[in-house]
Amino acid sequence: MKFFSQTQWNLKNCVIFLDVDGTLVGEGGSKLDKASLKAFSKLKKNNTLILCSNSPKKERTQKLAEQLNVDWTKGSHKKPHKEVLGELKFPKNKKKVMIGNLFCIDGRFAKNISAQFFPVKTVVSPHEAWPNKFFYIIDRYFFSLWI
Repeated sequence: MKFFSQTQWNLKNCVIFLDVDGTLVGEGGSKLDKASLKAFSKLKKNNTLILCSNSPKKERTQKLAEQLNVDWTKGSHKKPHKEVLGELKFPKNKKKVMIGNLFCIDGRFAKNISAQFFPVKTVVSPHEAWPNKFFYIIDRYFFSLWI
């Protein structure tokens, strides 16, 4: 499995739901590195991108979405609940894809919205709390078996 920034995406004419924490940036991060920004820009050329974050800090996700000029999940529902879709405007006739690092949240969300799930390796912040690191291990080895 590769990081988001290392993956060669061959997706066209899709609606791509893109997880923020652990996928684009480390937990709580607010700026994409050059490699992630390049991968993001390639995806954006031929697809509709929507940032998804379950973080309570909505202003951070909003700011990132504005910088990247894409929509984001700003409603009251969060992944993995399919009600997230009802709060967004996007082309309904296009293939849906979810790119994320967690099987139990991002993978489940993909399943709930009938999207294809592309798991990526978790970006871990240098200041990541140990419970998060432990959860990433559990998610990778156990939840991935059920998705």
